Amino acid sequence: MELFELNEKEQRLHDLLFVREPDFAEIRAYLDGHGLSGDEVTRAAIEYLDSCFIEESEKVFETDGDDIDEGIPVNRPAVLEDDLASAHAAEALAMLLSYGLKPNAVYGEESLPSNLLYIANEYVAADALEMLFENGLDVRGGTEDNQIFEDLHTDVCFDRETQMDRRRYDALVHCWMVYVGHGALCEDGRLPVTAFHPEFELDWLRAHREYFFGLGDGGNGGERGDWSLHIFDATTLWEVARL
Repeated sequence: MELFELNEKEQRLHDLLFVREPDFAEIRAYLDGHGLSGDEVTRAAIEYLDSCFIEESEKVFETDGDDIDEGIPVNRPAVLEDDLASAHAAEALAMLLSYGLKPNAVYGEESLPSNLLYIANEYVAADALEMLFENGLDVRGGTEDNQIFEDLHTDVCFDRETQMDRRRYDALVHCWMVYVGHGALCEDGRLPVTAFHPEFELDWLRAHREYFFGLGDGGNGGERGDWSLHIFDATTLWEVARL
């Protein structure tokens, strides 16, 4: 489903991006020769991310028989699927920054960060978010009221109970780490997670690939007493933060 109607130039850029092996030299040549505005580049990129999500959704659901409604999400940790267009999303957005991509632009309810959160191809979305933050994305950007992070935090808290699709939850938590690392707060101004190790700084979580997480019952000392999310340093294995 299209998020909005693309013009001819935007549609062509979308089509060049949405392939399994994008030719970045060809894409640069197209952009150099057709003078797309920053808004046109950004709208095409948002639609590209939506197309990636649709492709992923069709890939990760397995079916019994011919009835797609009986599909069951694949329950496994996040791994990079090289045969999906989303595998190149971070590289594509990095290239588009030099052609006017607008990290904080919002069109209706659609934005780059809101659409990135639907990408569950390993940690591509978190990598792309970190890159956008490094290039001016506001932690409250994407909506007028910080709703992107509020929704993300809610999903991290409640999707743990419906982890039939483990890869999607893994990707979601890594996006959440990037937001927390850039200072995202809960709607009431509280920190969304507590540093557990005395020498740990929450902004280190922006380097999300250096950390992994686990879930536990109770004992979190945080906002919920019945469960906990534990974040560990991948090198030392020390627990560094806890939700």
